[in-house]
Amino acid sequence: MAALRQGGITVLSAHADHLAYLRGDGEDSVVVAVNLSGRDQTVAFPGSRSTLWSSDPTAGERDPLPGAVTLAPFEARLLR
Repeated sequence: MAALRQGGITVLSAHADHLAYLRGDGEDSVVVAVNLSGRDQTVAFPGSRSTLWSSDPTAGERDPLPGAVTLAPFEARLLR
């Protein structure tokens, strides 16, 4: 996936318990969201995106609204 290897990085949300950033080159982009804690974390970002990959098999079942994800403890997720 080219968007993970090239282009700029824009931090969307940074907290002691989670990190979310946009990586891409204008034509293609992905959101990387990582829960750094042992409890669920809800992370909001602009736009509606779908999960490409998650370290948690139940990813997406907890997502409250478009433009937000609820990450399980220590979950990492890629969204397009």
